[in-house]
Amino acid sequence: MRVSYNWLREFLKAEVSPEDLSKHLLMLGFEVAELTRTGPAFSGVIVAEILEIQKHPNADRLSLCSVTTGAEKLSIVCGAKNIAVGQRVPLAVIGAKLPGGRTIERSKIRGVESQGMLCSSTELGLSGNGDGIKVLPSDTPLGQDAGSLFGESDAILEVDITSNRPDCLSHYGLARELGIYFRRPVSPFAAPAAPAAGGTCPIHIAIEDAGACGRYIGRYFEGVKVGPSPAWMAQRLEALGLRPINALVDITNYVLLEFGHPLHVFDADKLRGRRLIVRRAKDGEKLKALDGKDYVLSAEDVVIADAERPVAIAGVMGGEETGVTAATTRALLEAAQFSAGRVRRTSQRLRLRSDSSYRFERGLAAQTAALASARAAQLIRESSLGAIESPAVDVYPQPVEPSPIVVSVERLNQVLGAKHEAAKVEGVLRDMAERLTASGEKLSVLPPAHRLDLKTVWDVAEEIGRHLGYEGSSAEPAPVRLQRPKSLPLADLSTELRRRLASLGFYEAYNYDFLSREELRRSGLDASKAVEVLNPLSEDWAYLRPTLVVGLLKAAAHNFRRGARGVRLFELGRVYHQDGKEGHEVAERTVLAGVLGGTLPERPDWTERRERTEPNRHVFEAKGAASELLAGYDGVEWKDAPADPLLHPQGSVSAYLPSREVCRVGLLHPSVAQAWDIPPGAAAFVLELETLSLAQRTAARLRPVSPFPSVVRDLSFTVPEGTRYADVEACLRGLPALARLDLLDRLTGAGASAVGIPAGRASLTLRLTFGLPDRTLKDDEVNAAAQKGIAELGARCSAVLRG
Repeated sequence: MRVSYNWLREFLKAEVSPEDLSKHLLMLGFEVAELTRTGPAFSGVIVAEILEIQKHPNADRLSLCSVTTGAEKLSIVCGAKNIAVGQRVPLAVIGAKLPGGRTIERSKIRGVESQGMLCSSTELGLSGNGDGIKVLPSDTPLGQDAGSLFGESDAILEVDITSNRPDCLSHYGLARELGIYFRRPVSPFAAPAAPAAGGTCPIHIAIEDAGACGRYIGRYFEGVKVGPSPAWMAQRLEALGLRPINALVDITNYVLLEFGHPLHVFDADKLRGRRLIVRRAKDGEKLKALDGKDYVLSAEDVVIADAERPVAIAGVMGGEETGVTAATTRALLEAAQFSAGRVRRTSQRLRLRSDSSYRFERGLAAQTAALASARAAQLIRESSLGAIESPAVDVYPQPVEPSPIVVSVERLNQVLGAKHEAAKVEGVLRDMAERLTASGEKLSVLPPAHRLDLKTVWDVAEEIGRHLGYEGSSAEPAPVRLQRPKSLPLADLSTELRRRLASLGFYEAYNYDFLSREELRRSGLDASKAVEVLNPLSEDWAYLRPTLVVGLLKAAAHNFRRGARGVRLFELGRVYHQDGKEGHEVAERTVLAGVLGGTLPERPDWTERRERTEPNRHVFEAKGAASELLAGYDGVEWKDAPADPLLHPQGSVSAYLPSREVCRVGLLHPSVAQAWDIPPGAAAFVLELETLSLAQRTAARLRPVSPFPSVVRDLSFTVPEGTRYADVEACLRGLPALARLDLLDRLTGAGASAVGIPAGRASLTLRLTFGLPDRTLKDDEVNAAAQKGIAELGARCSAVLRG
């Protein structure tokens, strides 16, 4: 926010230079980003009037102006576009000194002599709009020294106001804060009594959406004669970066800078039906705002409407059609308090920012609306607008008063780790609070209406620290008792799974939570079922991801395109889906996903005797990895997986624990793999971590390695082709002294027929390793255990031992 040092001193009589003031503001938490000295820094510039404008004979973009200073006529070459006959403008005559060491000399411009220069604000070193020649009021005396028109020198401070202090987004608000800091009184504003009114307000004002508008004050003026603002007001606005428009509009901007509360003025004759209603917008309603752009509104927006259409976007910007013009004779002044959240959402959705929305979205008190309205009415009465004012209409359905905060000096010092004297603490609280009452050691602090940020004892302690200085806080750490942090099951599980996957040769990938419609389509997913982002930064981030697999496929494809032979990637993160339960629109959960594809390293088991291009090899790797992650959970049961557009319908399985799905593993659907240019046979797996983190798990127990030799038996047998390996394994896991079970070989189809295996059966070769930790096994014990296993296989799996 730009702050005028001179304007600030009108409220606060503190003898401090602008440079020192910057340092004090920093101690209060308001950094001064820039300090600029302004005011006349030129000489030899006088007031002149443009008598005639002709086209330059040798340049299309230049004009030849005939001007008078009251004493003589001069010919000036000018390139500005905003000049007009009759304007009074600053003229730098020959010999004039301008900021930057520039001296005006007699010269020829494109062959035509120029006897001086018409000046803009920038050329004179003044703040304001520097795009064209500075136009002076029409009653400015000719020949007057222009330097005398711009008053005394000033300093403009660019102050960064924190988002929780909208009450300081004005000169009065900042002076009020500095008054507490310097222990100086601030000149209060007391609106003088309004003169005899000219009748009641003919505009009916109502609030239909009380949740969006807490208060609405309307002041009606008639007999208005809209003209330019007085020079002092225009100069002050220009110094702070605002362009003067007309007296009515400039008054609202002036009050905004003075008291920080936005105002708006309607042309009352353009309000249809003599009604003004604060209501929700209707879907599809349109409004052309004061910036000249058309905006399509939704039911989430709040508007000010007359009897037929919206005339302003509440808290953001007024409408062009009902704005004040030079023809306005009846005006309605608006001062209101709007919901911060509603204004913020509308401003962001429409991508429309204004000085009004900047303040409303940070939260303004309803009480300051009355103060700003009274001040604006006073300025209108004191101006030459000739307006007759009607009594204000104040619609205030539910007045809100601040609640007291009970504190003590001891508690405040405890929060700050300081030892501030009680008298100093009470002095700050007395200056800051609306009312301070003491009851023993307890202090009841009633915050002023404008301090919406003061709610707790910690807020009050922060004020004490800011105004008395944090340097009073002790540098010694407060005594603390270290406590063991609570274990978070999901976080602990995530850490462990990351470590275990890394040990299995996987690399962790990180992706954004957003996907495009095209990426969903390539993955076989329905975009209508995904969560759509309302205001995406780009089309590539239009949806929240419903699965982590799509991001992993993007990463895998990226690696394959750059020469990678194989990938083992995993990611842990959140996924999102639509959910209508309990009014929630979006549900999210934490999952872990992995993708395997391409050529994997050789392993010393039965797979090394297979072709490395075997189409389905990766699904076994994926299931093995998933099984490793599920190790220790009792009751895991693998079943056929439900339909999944990412996975092959006949090549996927799910793990349930006990009846809830916790893992899904399968081959990538051929169409998905082809769409992403992933080599055939790639596989994926997904674990539901939130479900898994709540499941009971048996702690791993370490056993010493047996010092006695083990005994190995290989069994080759046939089973029906549809037999699951899990069923075969279940027959053998309970054998006495069985230490390890490995599948060495599996033959089906043509390979089985070639070695005499009957049609419809598959051949399995298993290696059983027996051993005990306390003694050497005897052959009879091993043979008995093997025979028991063969019998179990025959009974439960129809297995036949091969010869």
